[in-house]
Amino acid sequence: MSGITFTLDRDAMRALDAKLARLPLLDRSTALKAGARAAGRAVVSQWRKDIPVGTRSEITSGERGVLHKALTVKLHPFDDGGMVIVVGAPHERAPHEWVVEEGHRIVTHAGEDTGKRTRAMHYGDEAAKKTKAEQTRALDAGCKKAIDQILRGG
Repeated sequence: MSGITFTLDRDAMRALDAKLARLPLLDRSTALKAGARAAGRAVVSQWRKDIPVGTRSEITSGERGVLHKALTVKLHPFDDGGMVIVVGAPHERAPHEWVVEEGHRIVTHAGEDTGKRTRAMHYGDEAAKKTKAEQTRALDAGCKKAIDQILRGG
């Protein structure tokens, strides 16, 4: 899955760490993952607002394009407790996401390079930048909700 990278504010993470300290050690990861997914969903939501829908028929029919539907959040935890949050589209669901984000060379029907490139449209990176504050709020709210559920025994 290709995607974009975003970072979370250190001060917000310190405050969150104090909240997580209320939980047994084994439950902290569950709460943090819930918050991380919420932060990733904030980026996905903005990304979906920013990407074009597609053809005129898709716009008038209200349908969405493949990339719009395929955007998702995936967590990659590490043994040392760290985690990478990947926001993007799995290759099997949107194999051409990178073409939109990075641009590509333009070729003729015969496959000859024209020397031109399409414009890269970094919708994912822009969505991550636009939602910086929202990511922190979503991380905090997602973790808080998970912490409350864990402490209630649910």
